[in-house]
Amino acid sequence: MTAVRFMLDEHIHKGVAAGLRREGIESATVHELGRRTASDASHLEFGRQAGWVLVTFDGRLVGLATAMPEHAGVVLGRDQVHSVGQLVRSLAAIAAAQTMESFRSRVPYL
Repeated sequence: MTAVRFMLDEHIHKGVAAGLRREGIESATVHELGRRTASDASHLEFGRQAGWVLVTFDGRLVGLATAMPEHAGVVLGRDQVHSVGQLVRSLAAIAAAQTMESFRSRVPYL
């Protein structure tokens, strides 16, 4: 069973990745992965191939994800609702309760 890893979309504060790493959860921003200018569909495909759950505030990704036969998972938050600390706690709870295998093709909302 593989631990959940989070890839944070460009609009997610980089402090979320740092907070998750302090909790022992593997995470990276799309900028850190060299994918800042990649398309949404490309992020989903990269996540599927490389084993990254995508965290985003972009609701358009939900439509793309549900149209894909399989993806690594997407977590959708709302920009003006969640602080960095709240996002870290919510994502840490997901990581504690899920594995990459159990999270496959899921799209929960925070």
